[in-house]
Order: sequence, then structure tokens, then C-alpha cells
Amino acid sequence: MSEESKQVEDLALSNGKCVLFTAAGETDPLRGGFDGPILHIVRKYSPEKVYLFLTAEMSRRDRKTNCYEKAIHFLSPECEVEKIYSDIENANDYDAFHTQFDEIINRIHDENPGATLLLNVSSATPQIKTTMCLEVVSHHMPLVPVQVANPERRTGRGIEHFDPEKGDLMDELENLYDGLEEAENRCSVPEILAFRKSIVKNQVKSLIANYDYGSAYALLCGNGIFFSEKAKKLLGHAYNRSKPDHKEAEKIAKSLQLEDLLYPVKESPVRRACEYYLIMKIKSLRGEISDFVLRLDPFAEYLAKSFLEKNKAALETMAKERPGGWYMESAKAEQNHKGLMAYLNDVYQDKGKSGYDTRRFINLDTMTCVMKFKGLDENVIQTFQTFQEFKKLRDQVAHKLEAVTEDDLAQKGKKSGQLCRMIEGLMPKIYYNSIKTNIFTIYDLINKYIIEEMDNPES
Repeated sequence: MSEESKQVEDLALSNGKCVLFTAAGETDPLRGGFDGPILHIVRKYSPEKVYLFLTAEMSRRDRKTNCYEKAIHFLSPECEVEKIYSDIENANDYDAFHTQFDEIINRIHDENPGATLLLNVSSATPQIKTTMCLEVVSHHMPLVPVQVANPERRTGRGIEHFDPEKGDLMDELENLYDGLEEAENRCSVPEILAFRKSIVKNQVKSLIANYDYGSAYALLCGNGIFFSEKAKKLLGHAYNRSKPDHKEAEKIAKSLQLEDLLYPVKESPVRRACEYYLIMKIKSLRGEISDFVLRLDPFAEYLAKSFLEKNKAALETMAKERPGGWYMESAKAEQNHKGLMAYLNDVYQDKGKSGYDTRRFINLDTMTCVMKFKGLDENVIQTFQTFQEFKKLRDQVAHKLEAVTEDDLAQKGKKSGQLCRMIEGLMPKIYYNSIKTNIFTIYDLINKYIIEEMDNPES
């Protein structure tokens, strides 16, 4: 057994509870004075329950002799045995087993929550063994294959089969060579389990490359026997952070002693803006453009409010917050920003309105007008005006329940990736030294850590 397979076996059985799914073959329950594969797995792993699949031929043998259950109970009296009789006469037909095996395995998982499911890949016909191996590789739940070598690594040819209808089963069981203290353990976990690990690992890598942390986390946890606790925690951090469940994500980061590395931005309002934007960026990268657009308008308003505050024009100095938003207060605005109301009235009259309506919420358009009145950075103002162009698309999603695509954004002049780059250029102009620009690629750093941990042969 390779070191990797040994590690997987140890992890698989670390909870101390396992059940066995097996078919019965000609070498069961014993042969030539040694355990057959079923009996040897029971001897070495002590499963709590054995699910025993029997073809039509083996069903007839069992009904006459009950030899399999007797042999199992000889070694492990407390082990429960469930027999699954079938009417399959042709044990060489692959198609006869696949659907049944898949359904049986699902049922075993449901009936034994938390238990490791062992599959005997050494008993019965080559077709049955191959089907068992295919289940290990392809099944959506983790399975541990167990292979049993022939005694003294012999081929088995020429060794007479035990006939339970003629031989004395109990006498044979009492004198088996495998019962001796010096008998070797002939069980091993074959490399097909490592092959499954490789498949799952590549699937997880593909999912996190697409920032699909929910699916990646479910897949990794469902195959937890293959991966270290650190890998699960790292992916759990990414999943919770992207949900977002910031409390749980930060808790995991602390437990990994990576809080400073994963949260380079410390100031609370700035961190809030960064985390909100990071989810927008993931939406862009995943092509979830409607969700991206829904977030753009409130985020732009949040940034505009912060920009005004940094430039001594906070909304608190000109407006009052009420449920649902901020309303301009003419007297307060005139007291703290002389001439502002007249400026706003002129601007809105130029837009064909009777003047600035103080009964409406202050929106991004109003805030960009205030920025112009205060003579603030023209490049910043231009960026906010660009964001303003996408408000109609946001209303299309929110109020008309219509989807928005990258093509719709392009017709407005910018695709989502371009808008993201504009945001990443804008935020340092608002938050100055409070922001570290490596925050913008933090999920790529997390992905790197996850991949390194999954690839670590010692994890």
C-alpha cells in the first residue's frame, strides 16, 4: 500500500465506525484454510454492519447453508448482516449491477450517517469487482475500496474451493491460518482511491478558479477523507466570506492565524466597502451580471458619500437621514455650504425641472452635483457620472425583473470588468492610506492557499 493510500485509509477509519458493502464469490467465506475476502475484511476492520449482495447462484447457496452470516458471526458476533438477494443469473453482465449498486450505496449512506463505507473489490466475478471500483471513482459520496491479497500472494489457481454444503464450516473456521497471531494483514486500499482523490481535487480547483465556493466547499466536505482540516477551513473561509457571512469567515481566519494576511484593510467602514466590492467582482468574474448591476448603484452612492465626507462635505452637514435615505435640508445646506441650494436649483432647471426637489432622496446624481459645487477632483466626478449611466439598467433588473448581460453594459460604454477596474482606481482616491490595494486580489490569494494545501503531500 502506498503512503498516500495508507493516509487515506487512516483518515477514512479515524471515526472508528464503518460498514461493509460486498458481493459474495466462490472464495467466500473461506478457501484453502484461509479467510475469504469478506471474512478477512471483517477480521481486520470490524464493521458494524455488512450489506451482503448475492447473485441468484449465491442466493441459492446461502438459503441452503447460511454460510456467509455464520462465518461473519463466528468472528464478530455483534456484526449485523443484511442480505440483498437478487435474481441475476449472469454474473458477468456489467449492466446488471451498476444501477443496483448505486442505489444500494445511497441507501447505506442514508442508514449509517457518519460511518465510513468500505467496498470489497476482491470478491465475486471480474465484472462485479470492476463495478465496485467504478463506484469508488465515480460516486458522489466518498467510498473506501478494500482489496484482499491471496494468501502468500499465490494466484489461487489449483486451490480447492470450500463447499459449505459438504464441508464442516465451523471446523474450518476454528482452524483458519488467518486466526494465528503471526498471520499477515492481507487487506490494502488500492490506488483507485488515490485516483478518485485526484479527480475530486481537480474538480475543486476548477470550481474555485470560477469562484464557485459553495459548490467547491460541498464537494470537498463530501470527500473530506482525502483532504486536511486546513484545506477545509481555507475553503470554508472563502465560502463564508463570499456568502457573505463575515462573522464566520473572520472566525475561521483567526483559527488559521491568517487574519492579518486575509484582512489587510483594518478600518471598519473601509473594510465594509472592500468586502462589498469583492462580492461584486466575483459576480463580474462569474458572469452574474444582473447581480453585479443591482449592487453597483448602492455601492456607488456609498463611495460618493464617503468621498464627500473625506472632503468636508459630509451629508450630515447639508441633509437629514430618515428611514430610507437622506433628504436635503435647505437651511442646513445654506448655513454650511453657502450658495449650494442656488447651484442645485440652477442645475436641475437646466435639466428641464422646476428646480431641486428637497422632498426626494439624495441620490448619486445629487452628490456629483455637490462635488462639482465644491470643486473636487474632476476625474473622480467623471467616474461617478459613468456609474450613474448604469442606473437605468439597475432599475430594469430591480423593477421589471429583466436580466442584464455584458452586451447591455457594453451598449452603455463599459463592461463589468472595466467598471471593476474603475472602482479599484477610485477607492484609493477616497480612502487614501486606509486601503491596501492587495485586498482587490484577496480571493486569488485564498485560492492559492487552498490549492497549495490540497497539493501538499503531507497534509
